[in-house]
Amino acid sequence: MTSSWFLIPQSDDGTFSASTLYHFLEDYESTLPKPASFEGSGTEISFVILGGEAYLLKTYIMKPFARKDLSCEERFQIEAVASKAKR
Repeated sequence: MTSSWFLIPQSDDGTFSASTLYHFLEDYESTLPKPASFEGSGTEISFVILGGEAYLLKTYIMKPFARKDLSCEERFQIEAVASKAKR
């Protein structure tokens, strides 16, 4: 008897939703750090994870802007900032 295994592609969000980090954040979202302001700015910034466009919208996930109406230069600038944030 032989068995066959097929790899079913999974989206970024599907992979994240199956992760331990996702379940921790869903269970303990209320224990995450509260929004804080940068010194002298007066603007509160929330704790977020930088996700890709395929991720579901959550209070703790920041997604990039839709890029369909941006010029090449604007896309490059956004990609540069997102790349730095991922480091």
